Amino acid sequence: MKNAIFITFDDRFSTLARACLRSLVRNYPKHPQLFVYYDGTNERVLKFLQGIPNLKLVPTIEIPGISDNLSLGEVGSATVYYRYFAWGDFFDDFDNVLYLDADTLVLRPLDEILQVQEFFVVENREPTESVRVFSANDLRDETLRVLLEQDKLPTMQEVADMCNAGVFVIPKKLRSRQCQQQLIEITNRYNRYLNYADQSAISLWCRKNDIPFSTKVEFNYQVTFFNTEVQRRLRDVYVLHFSSPRKPNTTKFLKWERIALPLRIGLSLLFLRYLIL
Repeated sequence: MKNAIFITFDDRFSTLARACLRSLVRNYPKHPQLFVYYDGTNERVLKFLQGIPNLKLVPTIEIPGISDNLSLGEVGSATVYYRYFAWGDFFDDFDNVLYLDADTLVLRPLDEILQVQEFFVVENREPTESVRVFSANDLRDETLRVLLEQDKLPTMQEVADMCNAGVFVIPKKLRSRQCQQQLIEITNRYNRYLNYADQSAISLWCRKNDIPFSTKVEFNYQVTFFNTEVQRRLRDVYVLHFSSPRKPNTTKFLKWERIALPLRIGLSLLFLRYLIL
């Protein structure tokens, strides 16, 4: 199969992207063609990207038809919608396209998920009840309830009803203008209610198309999973995801009491290891 990997980031995430890309090169040396969209002009970042083997820069991204007034979720930036580019025709020459968030570390080769025949995305599995496709408050809104009824969609309030959009694989059969436009229509239709922006919209798109979420959390292992029933040993994790706003290069992460202090320190050092390679 001829596959591709797609990553997008801007200057706010350039430090995270540097560690992500270095981990990919170190731990997945036979990775397929890598495409990066860098939304910035920093010469140091551009020089770094030019030094990554088998990497091509995406010159520009256009998402035709998407609203100019988007719900931005907790990230607070419209750049989260750049991942919709993976649904378009840019990757027509490839079988599967793997999208990776810049705040991930690739710890093992990812050939297994690049062989899938269907859309692959992992359950978000956040026990906090506020972390859902829609907020509980918005679900009291009559307009939203009518939209869900018209589209024959549930309220998506269970712990596994939202995917985590930081890692996903799109097979060729789902990469078309038609599929991309369906995702954009869902985004525009539910825009004001999308609690987690693009992630909420992609979850709705999956439900609309009867696409189940994978339970293989080791391929998108959020750091909060270490304290849950889906806990894995770090050596068994393929992609480690710093999905919280608390990133590993910040004091907020080191002070995050939700994660045990030795683990916080260990994960921060792991991140630093790839950052300075």
